[in-house]
Amino acid sequence: MKKTLHMIAIYIAITFLCITTSYAQGTSVVGTTGVLVITHGSPESSWNRYVRWAVDDVKVPFPVELGYLEATSPDINDAVNALVSKGVKKIVAVPLFISSFSGHMEEIKYILRLKENKPSDEDLKRIDATIPISLKRGIDDHPFAVKIIVD
Repeated sequence: MKKTLHMIAIYIAITFLCITTSYAQGTSVVGTTGVLVITHGSPESSWNRYVRWAVDDVKVPFPVELGYLEATSPDINDAVNALVSKGVKKIVAVPLFISSFSGHMEEIKYILRLKENKPSDEDLKRIDATIPISLKRGIDDHPFAVKIIVD
C-alpha cells in the first residue's frame, strides 16, 4: 500500500509539473499557482486517510490542497478557498479518478465552473471563487496505472 501511495504522489507531481512547465513559458508560476487534488471521498475515514497521506507526500514548490467530491470534508469549494487564501492566482486541478470519462468528472467540471449545465441530480455546490482553473484528465492509460494495480 505504501508503494501505491508513493506512486500516486509521484503521479500528482508529474501531472502538475508537466502542465505548469508547458504553459509557464519562462514566467515564474511559483507563488501564483496552486494544486487542487480532487478525489471522490468516503464516509470511511480509513480510506480518506490513505488519500491524505498520498497528497501529503507530494513534493512540489506550490501550495497543494485536497478536495473531496462528496462524503467528507474538505469539499472542493473549501480546498479552492484555501488555495485562494494562500494567494494563488490560478489553479491546476488534478483528479484522482481512473477514467476521464466518468460521470464524476462532469460533476467536477460543473463544480469548478468549467461547465454550465448541471450533469446530475446530485446536490452539487459550485465554487465561490472566480479564479482560472485548469482541470487535468484522470489517470486513464498513464503508465503508473498498471504499477498501482500490480501493487
